[in-house]
Amino acid sequence: MYSRTEDKLIEWFGFSYIKNHTEPIVMYRIMVEKAFRDNMKGDAVKSLRRCMHAFIKGSPNRNTIEWDKMIHI
Repeated sequence: MYSRTEDKLIEWFGFSYIKNHTEPIVMYRIMVEKAFRDNMKGDAVKSLRRCMHAFIKGSPNRNTIEWDKMIHI
């Protein structure tokens, strides 16, 4: 369901325990809420911002090399 790169991002945000029970868009929204609530900063948060922008824009698509290239931990 998630790429290795996404797994690392999800793990960094501390949500590995729910990833197998959560749809990707919901998982990303949960991570966004945590980043906002906790005023988080850094490469993982910037990656999350790029991914959410891509979700909204519709490009690049998940499960592509282009998507994974947006994620830097």
